[in-house]
Amino acid sequence: MKRILKGIWFTVFVLCALFVMVLMYSLRSEDGFTSSNRSNIVTESLKEEVKETLRSSPKGYSLAKRIKGYIILYSPYGSDWNLTMRKLAHFLIYFCMSFMIYLSLCMLSLGKGKRIVITLLICFFFACIDEFHQGHIIGRTMSKKDVLIDLSGSSLSVLILSLFKK
Repeated sequence: MKRILKGIWFTVFVLCALFVMVLMYSLRSEDGFTSSNRSNIVTESLKEEVKETLRSSPKGYSLAKRIKGYIILYSPYGSDWNLTMRKLAHFLIYFCMSFMIYLSLCMLSLGKGKRIVITLLICFFFACIDEFHQGHIIGRTMSKKDVLIDLSGSSLSVLILSLFKK
């Protein structure tokens, strides 16, 4: 019974990781204008939702001002919310993907070191292929910075998961 349950969980985690990969690949297949337009719409609606929620109280308004200040001060993209959100999406998507890959490898009873290396290699390989596809096939810009952001998300996920016992 334990083995069957382990197999089911393995299948679930692999399917989730594959779903994230297919979703990323399909979104990256769009031209730059369409992609930028979509993320701009999402960013603006998020900004409005947060603004409405936070402005409903004096404490919320104060928090909104501090958040805006932190983003402008610490984001390498300054006040460009759209670009900041796009890079955050890179980070979070790879965080989730490596989370699923790592858990899949846990189900295979691999040692912690092997799980870490294999997960990071898969994520690095996929990030490179993704940027190559984006730059050479679609004609959008390739970015080494995006690969580093992707790896940062993957690394944080692996770090968090590796701190926990099986």
